[in-house]
Amino acid sequence: LYTPTVTLSEIAPSNTILYYATNELVLEKFGTEGTDYTHTFADGVGRIIKIDGNWESLPNNAFASSTAGVTKIILPETITAIGKRAFYNVQTLEEVVLPTTGSGYTVGAEAFSKCANLSNINLSMATTLEKEAFRECVSLVEVNLASATTLGYNSFRDCAELAKVELPNVSDSTDGNSNTIYGIDSGAFENCP
Repeated sequence: LYTPTVTLSEIAPSNTILYYATNELVLEKFGTEGTDYTHTFADGVGRIIKIDGNWESLPNNAFASSTAGVTKIILPETITAIGKRAFYNVQTLEEVVLPTTGSGYTVGAEAFSKCANLSNINLSMATTLEKEAFRECVSLVEVNLASATTLGYNSFRDCAELAKVELPNVSDSTDGNSNTIYGIDSGAFENCP
């Protein structure tokens, strides 16, 4: 299995780290901390991580339980899958910028679970949310699921502030122009207002 090299370089402002690679389509893993990537920052506040390039998938556990003070993650428009527990329990994470064009993407099981400060995320191109994808994201107020076809078990369970959910337009039409949500598993919105 070939593991692509991830090149790390800083971009302005100084609290932003850009991860990118060239000529690779799938990020299999980041490699060894300190060699291929880093979570170490000078002041530990207001950090932004941008993953650039032609990545199609973010690996499982990529940033799970990071304590680096990351507040914003920017993923490229080419992402089709966010791995299981990719951002699990990143307590400082407030905002995630996801693709707004393309054919959609899957959010893996527990990908953003327990991100207590996550309040800003546009899921309009998410097609599948696996189990517990956003469980206990207690600061999440609204989500746009306009392209969703499947919401897994406990997808948004215990999102205590989640007051607005935009679902696909469901139609009996067979013209192929309407999105249809095929499955909402049990507990998807349990313990939400």
